[in-house]
Amino acid sequence: MRSALIVTGLLLAVAAFVGCQRAQAKDAPVTAVAPVCPALVVPLHQPAPDGCARISLDDVGRLPLELNVGGRTVKLAEWTATDETQAELVGFAAQLPSDVIYTVRAGADVFVGGEPRWLNPNGLVGPKVHGIDQVTFCRLPPRPRECLGSGVIIDESLPALAAR
Repeated sequence: MRSALIVTGLLLAVAAFVGCQRAQAKDAPVTAVAPVCPALVVPLHQPAPDGCARISLDDVGRLPLELNVGGRTVKLAEWTATDETQAELVGFAAQLPSDVIYTVRAGADVFVGGEPRWLNPNGLVGPKVHGIDQVTFCRLPPRPRECLGSGVIIDESLPALAAR
């Protein structure tokens, strides 16, 4: 089973060991103090959390499509199909604010991105390429200065959706 935790940017552990060390006195041991760094939890099999908007399988491919993502607007501009029959959609382009990221579920694979254009990293065709089942756009929580990166946690704790 692939890891249920995907961290974007720098690892949160780096903040605990590198960025947040404080010495109490000259001979005192060094104590690592980890700040509370925000992590965005994106459940795959439950409704999208506050500050997020989800495109389900029924809406994949629909245009025009405009979403309110935590007070920001995301506009889907195009979908990329595997071929001219448009049997499966494997990519999209969107007008994406800089503080909005997305998770894409394609078959059993889950990808995290933040660029305006996404194409399945496994390619456009082939046995490892699955069409988009779900896209969840989320606005990143504010990050305190002492945190080196924000994390994204993909929650796969529930069984897979029965109907795709």
